[in-house]
Amino acid sequence: PGGSWDSADDGAYTVALLGGEVADTSGNAVAADPTLASFTVDSGDSTAPVVQSASAPDIGPAQVGTTNTDITVTFADDVAIDTASIDAGDITVTGPGGALSVTGVSLDTASDGTPRTATYTVAAPGGSWDSADDGAYTVTLLGGEVADTSGNTVAADPGLASFTADLSTLPPPPDPSRVEAETFTVLSGFVVKNNGQGSGGQFLQAGDGDEQRAAHTFALTAGVYDLTIGHFDESDGQSQMSILLNGTQIDSFVWDLDAGGKFADQSSFAERTISGVSLSSGDVIEIVGFEDAGEPLRTDYMDFQYVGSGGPDATAPVVQSASAPDIGPAQVGTTTTDVTVTFTDNVAIDTASIDVGDITVTGPGGALSVTGVSLDTASDGTPRTATYTVAAPGGSWDSADDGAYTVALLGGEVADTSGNAVAADPTLASFTADSGDSTAPVVQSASAPDIGPAQVGTTTTDVTVTFTDNVAIDTATIDPGDITVTGPGGALSVTGVSLDTASDGTPRTATYTVA
Repeated sequence: PGGSWDSADDGAYTVALLGGEVADTSGNAVAADPTLASFTVDSGDSTAPVVQSASAPDIGPAQVGTTNTDITVTFADDVAIDTASIDAGDITVTGPGGALSVTGVSLDTASDGTPRTATYTVAAPGGSWDSADDGAYTVTLLGGEVADTSGNTVAADPGLASFTADLSTLPPPPDPSRVEAETFTVLSGFVVKNNGQGSGGQFLQAGDGDEQRAAHTFALTAGVYDLTIGHFDESDGQSQMSILLNGTQIDSFVWDLDAGGKFADQSSFAERTISGVSLSSGDVIEIVGFEDAGEPLRTDYMDFQYVGSGGPDATAPVVQSASAPDIGPAQVGTTTTDVTVTFTDNVAIDTASIDVGDITVTGPGGALSVTGVSLDTASDGTPRTATYTVAAPGGSWDSADDGAYTVALLGGEVADTSGNAVAADPTLASFTADSGDSTAPVVQSASAPDIGPAQVGTTTTDVTVTFTDNVAIDTATIDPGDITVTGPGGALSVTGVSLDTASDGTPRTATYTVA
């Protein structure tokens, strides 16, 4: 199998002799023997794989606000590591607050071989690392999880690795920062005016055109900020302003206080605060406004007040585990099979994004239909397990469907609540269909009546053959071409055949009409 004998081929093999093949010089054939001989393949691989190395980096001030850490383990074997056995369930990580979630794993090389390095992604307690997480953490390798291609598994190791989180000495938060409006990049309308009432002796105010637009590119430490816009809300108009972040509106308000005078002074000065805005370096903040009447949209500054280390969720969800059971004799005649996939995320899986279009299943006869999906929990959260229902080829599983099947996960389908999507995986899972039927059907009986005086003048004779099988005879394979009849004058014509029962089953009796 596969071109050469190796440990993947270990097992029992049966040699069957087919009937009607080997004959003597009178045309008598050796009878079929489905168990003519047997042999066993045993590559002799009884050596379990081992851990070659393991590492778990300490968590320090530089990791404050990050959402995970990585554990790297290299497995080695005398033959090959079975990479399909490596998944997020191989290890546990325990710390002061209990067990952490292992949310995913990646491999340096996806194919079987040795050594193979697995990088396990571990979610930070409470969503991100902070001083509340300080303490010692232990990484445990579970037994019976990681295997070689002969099925030997790596032994459990309760002290595989360890790391320490020490975040008690945190870097100071960024100081409040003010950006003068006149330093914004004017995109349309706005002009810079000199005025001693402005915090920097200047401000922006409406110029030509209807829409006034200016932009600032954020360059401070990433985190969550309160943004405060200083402006002059004068009494002789009701201007409008919107705030956009990377093209998406995050606030909009009307300048309608009308508490001060008609000019830019302390009586008309006002501030507008937008709380809890997640910002990263390079984000673009725009102010977009429309002046009204005598109020020319005078905008003085934007203050940035750091309030936390959180940031926008840019972490994509991952597949925690996937399984597709093999199809065996017990499934013959059933109409479906299930593929189960568990998705996990640092925040939450968007369950509305899970549907039958997430996966494809391909086998010897082409693509199968994914007809439905169910969830362990319908609401958003993490992890979430989806069970996809896959229709059997031709309506039900039978020996014609035997072979290897591959389950592929399509990219951009399953997402988290921030819109980050799980990456495509063309080899998410696989399964084999083996109906277990390797036994050939046989002739149970055959009869051909002699032709005597009573048959003189008749035009045909019948030959009756009863076929039997351990599962079922495929009646569509029975036709006049199954037999030949030869006599003193040569071959006779077989002109037709009838069956005692037209449907597949066993035994089945065919009556051949011979001219």
